[in-house]
Amino acid sequence: MKVARLVVCLVTCLIISAQVTNLFGQDVSTLVVDVSDLADGSVAQARLEAQRQTASGGLPFRSFRRGEYRRFSGEYTPPELPEDKRGQFAYGLALFSDDGCSVAIKGSQIHGLLGRPQHLPHSSESFHVLPVALVPGESVDITVDYLNTIYFVDPRRPGLPDIDGCTLFLYLIPVSVTVDANRDGAITLSGESRDITSEAQPFRFWVNSDDDRGAQGAEQVPVANPDNNDDQLSSVRDLEDLTRLWLNIDAFHDKISNGTFKIGLKWKNTNGTSPVIKIYKSADAQGSDAYLKDDRAGQDQFAAEYRGAIATVAGNSAVVFPADFWTGYSEQNPKRCLIFEGIAEGKGQLCITIHKSDGTEIAEGGGAWLDLVDVQKMYLRVRATGIDESFPEPSQTSDRNPPEPMMGWETDPNGKAYDEGMPLSWQETKQYIVFVHGWNMSYEGSQNFAETMFKRLWQRGYKGRFAYMRWPTMDNSFANIPYTYNASEYRAWKCGESLRQFMNTLPSGYSRNLVSHSMGGIVCGSALQKGMNVDNYALLNAAVPAACYDDSPTLDQGWDYTTPHYDSDEDTRNLSYRYKLNSINGTLINFYLSGDDALEAWEVNNYTSGPFSLGTRPQRYNAGATGYYYNPNASTGQRLGINYPALVGRFITSPHEAMSYVAQSPTKAVGADGRTAGSIDDKVDMAMYGFGGMHSAQFRFALQQTVSFYNELLTKFDITFLP
Repeated sequence: MKVARLVVCLVTCLIISAQVTNLFGQDVSTLVVDVSDLADGSVAQARLEAQRQTASGGLPFRSFRRGEYRRFSGEYTPPELPEDKRGQFAYGLALFSDDGCSVAIKGSQIHGLLGRPQHLPHSSESFHVLPVALVPGESVDITVDYLNTIYFVDPRRPGLPDIDGCTLFLYLIPVSVTVDANRDGAITLSGESRDITSEAQPFRFWVNSDDDRGAQGAEQVPVANPDNNDDQLSSVRDLEDLTRLWLNIDAFHDKISNGTFKIGLKWKNTNGTSPVIKIYKSADAQGSDAYLKDDRAGQDQFAAEYRGAIATVAGNSAVVFPADFWTGYSEQNPKRCLIFEGIAEGKGQLCITIHKSDGTEIAEGGGAWLDLVDVQKMYLRVRATGIDESFPEPSQTSDRNPPEPMMGWETDPNGKAYDEGMPLSWQETKQYIVFVHGWNMSYEGSQNFAETMFKRLWQRGYKGRFAYMRWPTMDNSFANIPYTYNASEYRAWKCGESLRQFMNTLPSGYSRNLVSHSMGGIVCGSALQKGMNVDNYALLNAAVPAACYDDSPTLDQGWDYTTPHYDSDEDTRNLSYRYKLNSINGTLINFYLSGDDALEAWEVNNYTSGPFSLGTRPQRYNAGATGYYYNPNASTGQRLGINYPALVGRFITSPHEAMSYVAQSPTKAVGADGRTAGSIDDKVDMAMYGFGGMHSAQFRFALQQTVSFYNELLTKFDITFLP
C-alpha cells in the first residue's frame, strides 16, 4: 500500500513538473540554430536551412499533439563574432514554424501570431524575419510562446508535410557604425582593409573647442566663442574639426523607409566618462572627404541644408534621427553618410539603435569605439627654459659681456599632458615632426599655430608623432613698429640650445623632421649650428638672412649698407650673419614667398633710417644719441660696440648680440629669396598655392586652400599622404 502511494506521488510530481515547465518555460537557447558561420551567414542562409528542416523534419523542437502549448524563455547570449567580422555585423533572429508563435525581447512583444496557423514550406507564411538585432556577446531575455494550431496534412496541398514545431535562426545582419579607423582615407566596411575599432584601439579624435569665427575664416585667438557651444558649423574652416561617420543598416529596409522603425545612436561602455558628439549630414552622398580638400566641396558642406547639426549624442539614451534623414534608403542604398564633431571628452562605444514608431527601443546594432580628447593631449608640447619675462636685454649690461642664460626645456606646465600611448591606435609610423613658431606670438597664438599644423597633417593622413616648442618671443609692439624684433631674435639664438637638448630626447628609430616658421628659423638654425641632428628641415617664410646659408654675391641686394658682413677683419666678419649656417646637417627645404609682407617689414628693420631708429639696426636709443654701432675704421676687436649716456660703454664680442642688434644683412631673408643655395638643398615657391603676400597663410587660410602645401611638406619629408 505504501509503495503504491509512493508511485502515485512520484507520477503526480512528474506531471506537475511537466506542467510547470510548460508554464514557466524551457530554455530558449534550445530553439536556436546558428547559421552565422555557414557561407555568408545571412538571412538567405537561414531560409535555405529552413528548407532543409522541412525536408528532414529536423526542427530543434517538434510537437506531436494538437493544442500543445510550450513556452521557451531565458537569457540567451549570442556568440562573439570572429575577428574578421567584428564591428561589421549584429545578429538577427528569424522564426520558422508552421504554427502560430509569439516572441518577446526584453519583455516587449515583437511578433504576435500565437494560435494562428502557418503552412510549410511557404516562407511567406512560416518564415518570419524578426525586428531585432542582437549584440554579439551580450545576453538578452527572450520568450517564445508556441501553440500547436494545426496537425494534419493540408488536402489543398497534397504532398506538403505538416511539421509541427519551431526554430529560431541566428544569422548575420550588416549593421555598423564605421569611421576611417586606419586613416587610409577610405571607410571600408569589409575585407582585409576594413575599418575596425575596439576598446583597446578606439578611433581618437579631438574636441572642437577652438573658435573658427575670425575674419575671412581665420581663427579667433584667444577663443571667445568655442565652436562646440552651438549647433552650427561656424565657417568652412570649421570643417577641419570634423570627421566622417557612416551608418550601414542592410536590414528592415521597408520598415525603416516607411517609418515603422526608427534608427538612433547612443553611447554605451563609457566607464564613467561622458563623450558627446554632434552629427551633421554629409553633403556628399558617397561620404567622401572632399569637404576637407576642395574649396567647392567645403562650401557645399557649409550650405544651409548641411551646416546645422541633426543630432547630439550624449549619455546612454538613444537619439533618434529625423524621418527625412532616411529619404532614399533602400536595399540598394543601405548606407547613410555623416560627419561629426567632438563636443565633450570621453570614451565609449557609439551604437546603432532600432526603435518602434513610438520611440520604444527594440534592438541594438553594431558600434564604433571613439575616444574624444582635447587636441593638446594628442601631441607633445614643450617650452624653452632659461629666459623668463624678466630676462634683460644685453644692452642693460654696460661694463662686461652679458651673462649667458642656462638654457633647457620642460614639458608644457599648462596641463593637458600628452598621452604617449595615443599614436598607437593610429597604426603609428616611425616619424616625428617638430614645429617651432615665429616672432610676436602670445602663448595662445603660438599654440594655435601648432594645433592648426597638427590637425592639418592629421587630416592629410600623417600617422607619426608631432611636437611643438614654445620659446619666449616678445609679443608686443607699438604703432606697428617692431621694437621687440631685435630683442626677440637675441632670445631666439639662445633658445637653439633648448631645441637641441629636446631633439636629443626623441626616441630612436624615428625620422626627425623639423619645421620652423618665420623667426623660428633662428631657433632652429642656432640648434643646427650647435650640432643638432635632423633628417629634414623645412623653413617656412624664414626670417633669417639668405647670407647665413649662401655666400654667393648674386644674393647681395646692393643696399650699400656699412655692415660687418664685408669687414676686412675675419674676426669682425664672424660677428655678422655671413655664412653662419653653412655647415649644418640634414636636408634643408626653403618654402619661400617672394612677396611675403612680413619679410618686407623685416627688410625695413634691417636698415637704419635717420637718428631715431627704434627697432632697426644698428639698434639706437635716446633719439639716436646712444646705442649700438659699427665703425669699420676702428681697431680690430673694437669695431662693434654700444655706448651709453654717461658711461664708457663696451665692445661687442658675441655673435648673437652682434647679429641681433648691429649687423645688417646685405641679402633678403631666405624666406623671400628662392635663389638661395649653399646649405639649402631644395626649394618650394609657395606662390603656387595662392598665398599672395600672406606671411602665415599655412595657418590663417582654411584647410581647403592649403591642402597642396601640406601635401608638399609631407612629400619633402618622404611621408605618404592621402590622395
